[in-house]
Amino acid sequence: DYREELKTSVEKLKASGTSVEFLGELKAKDMKVWYVASDIVAMPSIPNPFDESEETFGLVSLEAQSMGKPVIVSNAGGLSETMKDGVTGILVTDGFDEARFNIETKEARAAFKAKVIDGFKAAIITLSDAKARETMGAAARKFVSERFASSRMLKDHIEFFNNVVRTKVI
Repeated sequence: DYREELKTSVEKLKASGTSVEFLGELKAKDMKVWYVASDIVAMPSIPNPFDESEETFGLVSLEAQSMGKPVIVSNAGGLSETMKDGVTGILVTDGFDEARFNIETKEARAAFKAKVIDGFKAAIITLSDAKARETMGAAARKFVSERFASSRMLKDHIEFFNNVVRTKVI
């Protein structure tokens, strides 16, 4: 199980004083408490080659950033659109391009998972620096408030639909 592999791989980080908690699915009412208590929020989503499911949009990523928390997200589905790599958090990209086409075999899937785990470990180590977390957290809060504000989204949607209406179909 992917979650167990991640847990095993971060035991060394815990030994060095880094606290990592795997929370799994939480109720909406409990999320704010965990965001406040967290230094970073990670979303290690991986594509499933058998049902083609991926994280379509990372609401958790946006919520965490709105609370001033830097994020670590996989380059899967729409997660990359919810943050700015190196500014509001870290985008783990290793292995994702080739994985979309070659993770059907057990060996290929294991190699892909190892790359993702290594990417998340490196990101956790980078964000173990308090100054980096503070800088990215502040940028994250600003990014979400500017990019995903309801007024901005409404304006973008109106502009999109106006362009669609002006486009000749035939």
